[in-house]
Amino acid sequence: MTVPDPANFDDRGLLQELGRDDEADFREEYQDAFSNISAERIRNDLKNTVVQNAREMVESAQALVGGFHPRRAATGQNSEYQFEFLSPLCGIGEDGGDVLLARTDYRSLHLCIVACEIGGETRQDWIRRINSIGELLSEEDYRGLLTNQLNCPDRTIATIQYVTLAREIDLVEFEYSRIDHLVEVDHYAVWERDRENQEFVHRGGDIAHQDLVNSLNDGFEYGRIGAPSIQYLVGSHPILSLEEVVFTLVADHRTLDDDNPQEFTREEFRERFESSLEIGPQGDEYDSVISSEVDRVLEFGKEIGLLEDDPDELDSDRDYDIKFSGEKPTKAKEEAVDKYLSFETPYERGRRAFEQAESRFEAEYSSLDDFT
Repeated sequence: MTVPDPANFDDRGLLQELGRDDEADFREEYQDAFSNISAERIRNDLKNTVVQNAREMVESAQALVGGFHPRRAATGQNSEYQFEFLSPLCGIGEDGGDVLLARTDYRSLHLCIVACEIGGETRQDWIRRINSIGELLSEEDYRGLLTNQLNCPDRTIATIQYVTLAREIDLVEFEYSRIDHLVEVDHYAVWERDRENQEFVHRGGDIAHQDLVNSLNDGFEYGRIGAPSIQYLVGSHPILSLEEVVFTLVADHRTLDDDNPQEFTREEFRERFESSLEIGPQGDEYDSVISSEVDRVLEFGKEIGLLEDDPDELDSDRDYDIKFSGEKPTKAKEEAVDKYLSFETPYERGRRAFEQAESRFEAEYSSLDDFT
C-alpha cells in the first residue's frame, strides 16, 4: 500500500518550518506511526462512524417525515404541524436545517425548523448551527423565500420553532441547563428520537405552540404511515445517494434485459437521484440544486473508482459505467461502500499517523528545550 505524503495533512505548515534533518526525522516518525495503525481498524471505524452516522441522520429525517406526514392526521396526530420539505434554504446554498414542518392558521404560518444531529459530544456545535439558522431567518428575504415555497406568499410567519433532534444515545447525560445560555433564538427545544419506542420525546427548551407541546407530552409516535422513503438529503454524504442510485439503475436495466446493465446516462442518474428528494425550490432554482448535487455525487463515484466515464471504456453510447464484480444490483450497492472504504482508509490512516507523529515530535523538542 502506498503511504500518503505527510504534507497532505500538514495544515499548519510544520514541515516547511523544519530543517532538512528534522524533516527527515519527522517523516520517519510518520512512517512508523502509519505502520503501527491497523488499516482494518480504520476501515471499521469509517464504516461505523462516517457511513453509519450519515445513515442515522437520514433516519432522523425519515422519522420526522413519517411522524408529521399529512396522512398522520387520521391517526391522532393533532398538532396540525405537517412535513413540508427537506433541506430548507438549499436553493440558495444556505443551511436552513434538515426538515421544515409548518402549520397554517388564519392568515399566518407557524414554522418548525429541525436540525438532525448525531453525537452527544458536539452539543455546542448544535447550538452554533441553530443560531446560524436563526440569524438567516431573522431577515425578511429568507422568510419570504420560505413562504413562497410554501405557496403562502401573503401569510405572515407568526412563530418559528427551532429544534435539535438527536438520538437517545446522544442524550444520555443531557442537561438543557448546560447549553440554554448559548441559545440566541426564541423557541428552541431539544427532542429525542427514541428508536426503541419509535417516538419523539421533549428533552428541554421552549416550544412555541401549545398543540405541539400537547402532542409531545402525549408521546408522539413517528412510525411511517405511507410517508415517502427518505434515503438522503441535500448535502448528505455522497455514499448514501450513490449506493441507492447504482442499485436502482442496475435493477431497472436488468428488468429490461439491457445488454449493458451497468452503464447509464447522466439523465438516468438524475431521474433516480431526484425521485428520493422532496425539497422546496422550484423552477431554475430547483434545477440548479439537483444538477449541483448530481455533479457532486458523480465526481465522488469517479474519485473512489466506482464510476468510469472514459468513452473508450464503455460498450454503449452512455456516459458512465459502474465498475463492480458480479451481476446482482445488491452487489453494485455493496461495491459502492467497499470502494469508498478502500479509497478513504489510507487517507484516514495517514491523517491519524500525522497527528501522532506531530504530537511525539513536538513533545520530544519540548523536552529538549527544558533540558537546555
